[in-house]
Order: sequence, then C-alpha cells, then structure tokens
Amino acid sequence: MVAGGISQFLDICPSPGCLAVQYDRKGNVVRKWPLKSSALLDAKSVVEGKFSYGGNDPTKNISVVGLQMFKNGDLLVSLALRNSFPYGWGLARIDSEGNVVWRKRDFYHHWAKLTVNGDIYSPFYEIRDDHQYQGVPKEIQLDLICPKPDKQFADFVHVLGHDGRIKKRIDLVRLVANNKRYNSLLARSRDSCDPLHLNFVDVASPEEAAETDWLETGDMLLSFKAISAVMVISADGQLIKRAFSGSFAVQHSAQFVENGKILLFDNMGASESSLSSRLIQIDLKDGSEKVLYSRQNPAEYSINAGNISLSADGKRALLSYTRTGHAIELELTTGKRISTYDHAHPIPATKNKKQIFYLFGAWFVKNDR
Repeated sequence: MVAGGISQFLDICPSPGCLAVQYDRKGNVVRKWPLKSSALLDAKSVVEGKFSYGGNDPTKNISVVGLQMFKNGDLLVSLALRNSFPYGWGLARIDSEGNVVWRKRDFYHHWAKLTVNGDIYSPFYEIRDDHQYQGVPKEIQLDLICPKPDKQFADFVHVLGHDGRIKKRIDLVRLVANNKRYNSLLARSRDSCDPLHLNFVDVASPEEAAETDWLETGDMLLSFKAISAVMVISADGQLIKRAFSGSFAVQHSAQFVENGKILLFDNMGASESSLSSRLIQIDLKDGSEKVLYSRQNPAEYSINAGNISLSADGKRALLSYTRTGHAIELELTTGKRISTYDHAHPIPATKNKKQIFYLFGAWFVKNDR
C-alpha cells in the first residue's frame, strides 16, 4: 500500500487523485482510496484565531504522510503540510470509498501507530507563545529559549481510541526536561523552537517485550529528530527507561522488532556529507549498532522523513526514501534487494510524461502485514 496525495495516481483516481493505492506483488492495483473529501482539503487553517498560518494554500500543499489499516479496511491517515507553519494537519479515519468517518483537525503529524486493539498512538504538538516551557527546571530553560514569537513547539504523545477520542496525553518536553539522567540531551537540540521534534511512536507487543528484561508490553519507543536520539518510556508515560544515540543522525521510523532489537531509518548515514541513508539495528541490551543496509545511491538518500514497514514474519522491510520518491524491499538478514518502486505519476495533458512525488511511505498489507 502506497501513500498518495494531491495530483497523484490521476491515472487511477479522478482529480484530485488517490489518497492511497494497494498493489499486488505483480504491480496490479488491488484497491484504491480516492482523495475526494472536502473535509481533508479544507483550506481553513487549524490555527485560525490562535496563530498566523504561513505557507502555501493547504488545498495544494497537503501531504498524506502516514497510513494504517483498520480491520474493516478503513484507513487511519496522518496529514501534513510541506514548508508551512504549522506543518501538522491532523488525523482522519477514511472508509473504503474515501469518505471521512472522523477527522481530528489539529496538530497531529508524522506517522501514527495503530495497535492490534484499535488504539492509536500519534505525535502531537502544542504551539506556545511564552518563549519558555512551563514546569521545566531553570537550568534547562536556557536551552529552550525560542526567539520566534508564536512558533514554539511542545511535543506530546496522544493516545486515542478507534473513534478518535483522546484517552491519554503525555507531555514529552516536561518528561525529558525533568529527568536528571537524560535532560542534557536538550542542550544538543538542533532547534530551540522545536527541541525534540517527535516523528514516530511505536508500542511494544508482548512478544517484543519478552526479549528484554526491562521492557514491558505497552512501553513506547519514541524517535526525536532534533536531538538525534530514540527513547523508550513506560506505558503510562511517566518514566524514561532508556535513551539511545549513536552514529545515526536525524533518524525516523524507529520500531521495536523481536530478539530485543529496534530498527530505525538513519537519514544522514553517519555524517551529513555521506549522502546515503541507512537501515540501522540497535540492541536494547547494550545500545550496540549494526548496519543492515546502506548503499551509495542518490535515490536511496532522504535528508528528511523516510519510513520502514516490516513484513508479518519480520524477515523483510520496505524502505521509503521520501525526498527521492523511491522505495526498496529487502531481506533483513542478507540486505538483498527484492523489489523497487518509484513514486512517479502521469502529468495531465501531456504524453508519456511523469512527475516524481515525495513518497512518505509504502506498507505491507494483508498476508504481508
């Protein structure tokens, strides 16, 4: 299943395009979700009356970032705006015909996690205008002074039910800042106005938790781009259990896997000049790293975003290189490439011309889920 968006898949869906398309292994279209709801393309800013919106017309700028499939075939869709303030554009549940079941038109962003019991874990932020974070120790405040009025992000995890109702909120800046073991990570943030930049949440399953003595079912794995670190917190959101940093930089899509490991999409590939994104494995016991896949290929480098989808048996991965619109399927044990995909779609009113779009994700579904 591949994320679509405005002007994408116009050869499959009517204008403005497909929200998502599912293919079989031969490349045939199995299913499509049209992008047809005005509720998703509403140009009215979610910040109206609160903060000034800055950026392109949302109806031309909205991106489908995350997709997760409910058991009945509905999609959980994460939306974002490129090069805009704010960049979070909310969550929605979309039925098989592209109709909106419910819509959270708020500051949800990046990729949401749908658990087997139907709960949703999503990155969320609040926008602050007080130039400091309340409830943060004074010695940490100096690392969090934002010079931009009305543009200070405070990261949260929101846990929602399948109906979109909020069940829990976890204030991450406060959690990190008040932890004496890990609050020094804030001093190395790339952006004092967005000091953590949460971009992914995963939740430990019973099978994943069983492999590590300190990990419990329901614990959360968080990926923070601004500090180039991943963190495991308790299921109740009150305790930081471990934090890991290493050779990776501005990573995305950190996920638990069995055998006491996690995987992540390392955008910068050990250095900002390498021009090669990597698939990294980290051992939860000692934090040691192993490079599972890396290749010097311009198509396999994405300075931002990037996503990993694992097959049901945990033996294969789909890597989406967002900026180049390229994806590969590979065997995790050998690094062997099985298949590739390029996110190129026909340009209307032209002959045989295609445009490459950003690819925010491709996912295994059904038997490959």
